[in-house]
Amino acid sequence: MRLKILIFVIVIGLLCNTISATYVLGNGTHEIVASYGFNQPISGWVNMSFENEPQNSLFEMLGAQITLKDLLEINSIGYNCIPADCKNAYSFDEDDELLTDTISLGYLEEKSYAIVLSGEEIEISNFKAVINTDAQESCMYPLRIEFLDGDDMIEWTPKIISTNTCPMRNPQGCFDASEETQETQIDKTITYCQKITIPPTKGFRIGANIEGTGNAQFQLTIISDTIEDKCENLIDVTQGGEISCNINLEYAVEEEEEATICLEAKELNGNVYKIKYEDVETCGYFEGTSNTIDHDVNLFVYPLKYASITNVTFNQELLYPTNPNENDLALRIENYIDDKYDGICDPQCIIPIKFISGSRFDQELTLSNLELNYSKQLVTPPGITSFYELESAEVLLNMSFKKINLDKAKFMTPNSSKTFKAALMYKGKSILNQEIVVKSLPTIEYVFPDTAAALVESVFVVTVLDSKGNYTYTWDFGDNTPEITTSENIAKHTYTKMQNYDLIVKVKNKLGEATKKIIVKVESPKNAIPGVIAQFRTNLANVSKQINSLPLLVKSNLNKKLDSEERNIENLKSALDLLDKQYNNTLSGQSDEYFKIMQKLNELAIPYQIKEVKTGPIDFFNSNKQLDLELFELLGAGTTDYTEVNYTGAVNRWLLEEVDVQFESTAYETKYKDGSSETILSLVKLSITPKIAAYIDEIYIIINEELKNLVFSSEIGEKSVSTSTGIILLDLDKKQTIEFIYPGLIDVIEVPIYVSPHLKDIGTMDNSSTCDFDNKCDKSSGENWKNCPKDCKRLGMSTLMILILIFIAFIVYIILQEWYKRHYEKHLFPDRNQLFNLINFINNSEGQGISKSEIFSKLSEMDWTQEQLTYAWKKFKGKRTGMWEIPIFKWVEKKKVDKELKKRQIVSNVTKNLSNSKKGNNPKKSQFKQRNNNFRTSFK
Repeated sequence: MRLKILIFVIVIGLLCNTISATYVLGNGTHEIVASYGFNQPISGWVNMSFENEPQNSLFEMLGAQITLKDLLEINSIGYNCIPADCKNAYSFDEDDELLTDTISLGYLEEKSYAIVLSGEEIEISNFKAVINTDAQESCMYPLRIEFLDGDDMIEWTPKIISTNTCPMRNPQGCFDASEETQETQIDKTITYCQKITIPPTKGFRIGANIEGTGNAQFQLTIISDTIEDKCENLIDVTQGGEISCNINLEYAVEEEEEATICLEAKELNGNVYKIKYEDVETCGYFEGTSNTIDHDVNLFVYPLKYASITNVTFNQELLYPTNPNENDLALRIENYIDDKYDGICDPQCIIPIKFISGSRFDQELTLSNLELNYSKQLVTPPGITSFYELESAEVLLNMSFKKINLDKAKFMTPNSSKTFKAALMYKGKSILNQEIVVKSLPTIEYVFPDTAAALVESVFVVTVLDSKGNYTYTWDFGDNTPEITTSENIAKHTYTKMQNYDLIVKVKNKLGEATKKIIVKVESPKNAIPGVIAQFRTNLANVSKQINSLPLLVKSNLNKKLDSEERNIENLKSALDLLDKQYNNTLSGQSDEYFKIMQKLNELAIPYQIKEVKTGPIDFFNSNKQLDLELFELLGAGTTDYTEVNYTGAVNRWLLEEVDVQFESTAYETKYKDGSSETILSLVKLSITPKIAAYIDEIYIIINEELKNLVFSSEIGEKSVSTSTGIILLDLDKKQTIEFIYPGLIDVIEVPIYVSPHLKDIGTMDNSSTCDFDNKCDKSSGENWKNCPKDCKRLGMSTLMILILIFIAFIVYIILQEWYKRHYEKHLFPDRNQLFNLINFINNSEGQGISKSEIFSKLSEMDWTQEQLTYAWKKFKGKRTGMWEIPIFKWVEKKKVDKELKKRQIVSNVTKNLSNSKKGNNPKKSQFKQRNNNFRTSFK
């Protein structure tokens, strides 16, 4: 078998072909915070060094993982690589030298080869390779060649485009012929445009569908971020139909992007031509001389296919056709050797070349006639004509001892209280173990901003997951100023020097304390302003995106509520644009102007989040605090002589018996950069379902809010009742849901809604019944489990249920106890006869007056474990052998042991009698010895 030598060309100056990877923990190996709240990242550091460690080696902790390279980079820790550029590394088989190679490549399959050279002071004079292929027409490049790698990589794809088109999703953009369309007469003063998303390719067919007759000339254009092109010639027409032209781009579109296709009439010669348009979710327009109107227009675009290719000579002329006689390609190879190998090919340098198929059909590709001419140290060796199959190898990292911070690795604690040992694993091995305590501590989400302007007061904000807790906040700004403590989640501070500071925030409540540290970069106002404006724009974009994703009812009303001059998002964007313009127009020496701009930025109420706070669904019950009997009388629910407390009790009992009422709400809270928040509105759902087969004649609902402040999802006959809103539901025979927008936050303890039947449906009742549904059983006012089941629980039934649960638990425990005992015994004595032989020996020995310690000592010599001996002794004595035991089956166990002992005593007596009759031995003198021998024999 031939010897395969794996050569890692990334090694410089190695004396052998083997690399030893090592990592070492330093003195003061680690420091890990021990106490956390739920779902918090592990905080701390580990001190390590690395030598030739693979960059993708994994750190793992608490079910999460991160690569060595990623962990170092998120902490901005420097390291060295092999190879030096920290990019691709390769290996190849030295015995597989090739002069030509033929392969088959399927769609998106790839193949790499290595051209290998060695020496120093290398100068390249020429390179070429011939590639033969049968690649067919393709919507994606049929073949892509990647030569070299990293920043020096040269990519080549075919430039020739076919006249055939590729299929495309939505070739007309938003225009939909199935919608209700209209026609407009084409006017020379108007440009008709449609925005359409185009795929990456090098050519397009653009066109329009028009109607009319007579001589005319049209022009079509395509414009995007990377394209600005038009038909090479005007399109002459004599009648309507499809008109189009092919556009062959100089440079291919690299990524999917939005393009605008436009049609212009250049000459109409008095003839009438028309084009269709529609107005459903438009993304096109008509552009006149003075205005633009949105319409979807009947225009289209299709990508063109790449032409088939047969052979390619990969050389200077192919890559640099305008400079075929220069040395651009040779210089690129030299630069690559300098960048990747520091110009020293010892032992080797690899020049990679990769082939990638983009054809949907398999292609056969042959690489041959390779030629690389070069010199080294002014000596010209024979040119290289061979190559090797190339495999990727992993980049290796080297780093001296450094503390690696784990905070950003996102090793998250569990969502439940527990104390446990957490191991940090590296490459599958534990490198440290730390006891972690997880309890219900405050959970800090964010501390921001992380940039500030020197000499300008900045507002810092900490957000906590449960914002309703009773917290105190301690702020250490890291600049040797005294710590401050606040009762709110914001603090103001002015840094005086331009440098980085550690801002440490501690959030504390009765459950404990949570800490978070961020690095604040303090800059001059001039340098800080662009970053602040960019961050504010990002915040506004995120809020706009959140709003657009909300239900339509919420979205429209939220926008109206935010439409005040100070809170309007578009106004805030305009304010940022104005300040950005002022900043750009400020001269560098006008430092006072920069301070003013920064102060104005700090004054803007920039929202950064729309937070949803959900409640329910929960069972709904009326509160007498929300009851106004006059409102129900005005709504037509009748009159009553009951007090409000009695009326509420009667209605709630009726609700319990007749209908199921569910309440739920979602509050939408806007959070601002200064730490403040505001609940803009709530989406409320009230679902009412009859509990009986027959329908409910009438249900009356009062919402204690003016009708003008509520927005309902549908018309349900809502009406204004004094300063409240009334609703009447008639003939209710199935579930009905009322959904509406309520201004601000709903108090779920005192829901501002009251639901009642008509008074006649309540029936006669005892006025002394005073069930007020306050979760307290007030017997002095006549409440009991019959007339007030929500407040007063039926003790007899509760007691019975508790007794049943205790009985079930009792039975389950006995089952577990017996299961554990049987399995534990089977684990110790797979053959149960061994157990009873052992017990028999203990019984006989104890009968001879031998002590427990002597018995255990003698049995230990026979290889019985202490665990087995202890179990057998307890079994013999009738003691507990496993879990804490409920001794229900003790008599069964004792009977079994006695039976087995009796059985073995008979055997022992028979053995003794036979021995006496044959040998005449003294039975008393040899009794212990005989039993011992019998016992030994039984276990052999």
